[in-house]
Amino acid sequence: MAEQEQPPAAGPSQESVATQAAWQELIADSLEGVRQSASKWRDGLAALITLVTAGLVVSGPDKAGDLQTNWRWVVAGGLVLGMLLVLIGLILILSVAAGTPRELTYADFQELSGDKVAVDALQATAGARRLRFARRLALPGIVLMLFAIGTWLVSPTKTTPSLEVTTADTIYCGQLTSGDGGLLKLDLSGEPQPAAIKYADVQNIEIVDSCTIPRSPR
Repeated sequence: MAEQEQPPAAGPSQESVATQAAWQELIADSLEGVRQSASKWRDGLAALITLVTAGLVVSGPDKAGDLQTNWRWVVAGGLVLGMLLVLIGLILILSVAAGTPRELTYADFQELSGDKVAVDALQATAGARRLRFARRLALPGIVLMLFAIGTWLVSPTKTTPSLEVTTADTIYCGQLTSGDGGLLKLDLSGEPQPAAIKYADVQNIEIVDSCTIPRSPR
C-alpha cells in the first residue's frame, strides 16, 4: 500500500503569504512593463531612423556619387544592411508594444488554471523574448549605420583631373572649362577669369591629378 502524503505540520506563515501576494502582483504587472519597455524602444528607433534618413536626404545622392567606387560600396552596404536590421528589430518591437492577439479557447484557458494572470504572464514571457531578439538585431544595425556614416565622412572623394598646358613661355595648370573657338580655357586657382590659350600656341598637354602652381613661366 502506497504511503499516504502527510499534511503539512503548519499552515503558511504570514511572510510566505505576503511573498506570494507580491509575486502575483509582479506577474500581473509584467505584461504592461514589457509593453512599456517596447514602446520606449520603438520611439527611440523610429527617431533614429528619421534622423538618419533626413541626413541622407540633405546630403543627397550627389554627395554619395563623389565617393570613390570602393568606398561607395562600403558606405552603401553598411547603410542598407544596418537599416534592414533596425527595421526588422523595429517591426518585432512594434508587435510587442501593440500586442499579438491569438485565439484562446475555453479549454486552453482551463489548462492555464482559469487564471487571467497566468495568461498575461505567458504573453509577457513571449514578449520579453521577442524584445530581446529585436534588440540583438537593432543594436548591431545602429552600430553598422554609424560606421557607414563615419566612413562616408572620412572617405576620400573623387578628384577631377586637371590639365597642364605648356606654351612657348608659360605653363598653365587648371580645370578645363571650354575648348571652343580655337581656344583652350582653363580655370586657374586664384584668378578671377579663365586663361585663354590658342591651340596654335600649345606645345604640350598633360593630364595631372592636381596643380601645384596655376601659372608659371618657362
